[in-house]
Amino acid sequence: IQALLENIAPHPAVLSIEERSPAILQNKFSRYIIQTDRPGRRDLWDVGLEGNGETIAVSDTGMDVDNCWFRDPLDDPIGINHRKIAYYNSAQGGDGKDRRGGHGSHVVGSLLGNAYFPQDPDLEKKASNFNGMAPDARVAFFD
Repeated sequence: IQALLENIAPHPAVLSIEERSPAILQNKFSRYIIQTDRPGRRDLWDVGLEGNGETIAVSDTGMDVDNCWFRDPLDDPIGINHRKIAYYNSAQGGDGKDRRGGHGSHVVGSLLGNAYFPQDPDLEKKASNFNGMAPDARVAFFD
């Protein structure tokens, strides 16, 4: 790899080369930072503000509708009865898999992700540490 980098680096079309860092879930920390900026404090949630009855509109590069944070326990189709996804519009022929890097899934997860692992309650409890800011909200997604 080093030889390849040394070979392409001088090319005029190459502006920079850098190592890609792995993605790491940080929602565990962002929830308290956004709510109070004090570790362990979640004042908005303490008074019941968790997104219940709210639908958030998001437009991004795709959303993985099969992601555990958006999964529906009854396998309801996307729509009025779905646990997390009220609407999904794909203007560019997307298939609900978010194959273009995960940004849309990340954004929606940070907003309203709510882990669902019925087959493994321990895993669900651990994963819920990374739920979004409004875990009871739903999304209207525009791809």
